[in-house]
Amino acid sequence: MTIQPTSTSFFDTPQGKLFVVQYGAGSPPLVCLHGAANTHQHWDGPLHVFGDITRSIALDLPGHGLSDPPSYDRVDEYSTALLSLLDAMGLDAAVVVGYSLGGAIALQMALDAPQRVRGLILLSAGATLDVVNNFLEALKDIPDNGIDLLSHMLYSTHATVGIGKTGVEAFQSISLQTLRNDIAVCQAFDIRARLHEITCPALIIAGAQDQIIPPDYAHYLHEHLADSELLILEQAGHLLPIEKPAEIGAAMRSWFISQYRSD
Repeated sequence: MTIQPTSTSFFDTPQGKLFVVQYGAGSPPLVCLHGAANTHQHWDGPLHVFGDITRSIALDLPGHGLSDPPSYDRVDEYSTALLSLLDAMGLDAAVVVGYSLGGAIALQMALDAPQRVRGLILLSAGATLDVVNNFLEALKDIPDNGIDLLSHMLYSTHATVGIGKTGVEAFQSISLQTLRNDIAVCQAFDIRARLHEITCPALIIAGAQDQIIPPDYAHYLHEHLADSELLILEQAGHLLPIEKPAEIGAAMRSWFISQYRSD
């Protein structure tokens, strides 16, 4: 089922106003976190095809998109901000969906407040993000004629011609300070020694052709998260929510139903 947003609004938190787009109704809600140097628009495709089986929430991280600055240079600061957003929205707990940098934040939330994270859906994610450092450094100066080249790093060889610009052009609108902070978060993030503490169910999705966070990182998560399922999309790269929105939405829906609607 294709659904349209039911509301767009700002929520006041101690960290500032955060911009939120909501779809549907139901519990537990999905809270979707975008990747580095981007916005809630990462989730437009997957949530449109997710269907009206629960409340779905996509947001701009602090310092990104329409949310108030500043952005942060530590993942625990993002975790605190997102837990504050749950408070502001009156949500006791949620299934947290994280793409790339958003996956790091989702994992940190599960460590910081396990009682508030009912489950995890991790896309193009890892327990450490050191592998993305060189890529993020390159984003500091994307030449006008370099978007197509950058697209080859983000998408698989099977992506529709021209789709790359959809995800890449957003990088050019992000402030330099936000980009630097996103780089710092990735450089410092490493929770490999604590993965065993996360016990909630998790769905891990990766692209077989991901050049930014290779699928080995997804396999590592699967091996060290006790209650996890792994899906590798053979003809997909790093920007899964944009390159494969229907497939991602279907996988999220199927897993959600199996976990929370089995009765």
